[in-house]
Parts: sequence; structure tokens; C-alpha cells
Amino acid sequence: LNLEKQNIDSLIIDVRGNSGGHLTTVSDIISLFIKKGEPIYQLKTKEKTEIMYDKTDDARNYPIVLLIDNGSASASELLAGALSEIYGAKLVGTKSFGKGKVQKVTTLSSGAIFKYTHQEWLTPKGNYIDGVGINPDIEEKYVYNEKGKDNQKEKAIEVISK
Repeated sequence: LNLEKQNIDSLIIDVRGNSGGHLTTVSDIISLFIKKGEPIYQLKTKEKTEIMYDKTDDARNYPIVLLIDNGSASASELLAGALSEIYGAKLVGTKSFGKGKVQKVTTLSSGAIFKYTHQEWLTPKGNYIDGVGINPDIEEKYVYNEKGKDNQKEKAIEVISK
């Protein structure tokens, strides 16, 4: 991480309004922080639940706070869940959206696109995200401030400074 070259001693990650992304990308991000062999998430099908583990030698040990809200969904919820449950990061904000379905997109020979759900993802400890969301450790509703201050970010700074 380029920030580490600046000798950071803590990190705030803002995934508010982040509707997610690719599973492989968020897996790579989670793997930057947790120790090799730790669970990063679980995949559930009708037949089985498979635990996915970190296989990298990367790990960090500074305090992390994640800002989440109802717009935090899918892969951003996986990030929040893994860093909270395994790394010990604190979550500040409001409950996340609750999208824990893994979807695939297939292009048919006609050119039509077919999108279907084939798995659910769960947090590393097996907690369901879909339809449930993730609750923050510190509930802080966003309040518009005419001075341009972000009360959730200020709360995150307060939490990480302790």
C-alpha cells in the first residue's frame, strides 16, 4: 500500500454508497489485511457451504474503521464483514443494504443477456448478509451539516484515535 510508505498508523475505509464489485477484487483487498489461513468469506449453494481462506503472505496490524451505510452492498459488505469479524475493524455508520447473492451473467447465442443467482455469500463466521445487512459497531446516522462536515467521518476519526 502506498499509504504505508507515509508511515500511516491507522486507516479509515469508506464504502458508503458502494454497491459492490467483483468477488475476486474484494477477495484480493481482504487478503491484504488478514493473515494467511484465515477465512475471508463463505459461499453457500443448495448442496454445500465452502469456506474461502486467505492464501497470501500479506497482513496488516494497524487499527481500521470502515464507514458503511444502506448503500453499502454486495462486495463492500463482504469487505466490512471480513475486516470486522477477522481483522477486528470497527464499523461506523448505518446498517448496510443486505445483498449476499452471487450472480453470473451469460450471453446467449441470440445476444440476450441472462443473469442468474447461483450462490450466496456469507461472512467469514457464516453470518448471512442477504436481506439482513451488517450492523455497524457504532450507529451514526448521517446528518447534513451546512459547514460541509461529515459527522460519520468525524465519528470514525474519533473511534480510530482512541
